[in-house]
Amino acid sequence: RTGDVLQMTTGQIANGVYTPVKHKTAWRGHKRQIYLGPAAMKIVARVSAGKGPDEPLFRWSPCLYGQKIARACKRLGVAHWHPHQLRHLAGSEVRDVHGLDAAQAFLGHSSAKMSEHYAKVKGQLGKQAAEERE
Repeated sequence: RTGDVLQMTTGQIANGVYTPVKHKTAWRGHKRQIYLGPAAMKIVARVSAGKGPDEPLFRWSPCLYGQKIARACKRLGVAHWHPHQLRHLAGSEVRDVHGLDAAQAFLGHSSAKMSEHYAKVKGQLGKQAAEERE
């Protein structure tokens, strides 16, 4: 989620896992863990240089982030998109490769039903599965 990323500090990252203190479902007592891959860890290393463990890595609010994307899309003449679309795409790709359980863990959902909503199945998967069974 955009809000999770924009409040990230290096003090909340251990062994490639980001555990935000504040997050969408914290009020329910849920603990959130976001797994960071090698590319994300390279970005963290680059932007964290000279910052303390409690200092946010990024200085934008979710609203400002969305505004900057909208302005860039307009300036470049491309269709407007929203940052949450990246989350949906990543969840769908994880589901395509690793299945619904992996998508649920990746997206941090407590319910597979929610992951089914966010991580759509590609129509080509059925065709591919049928062809592989020949």
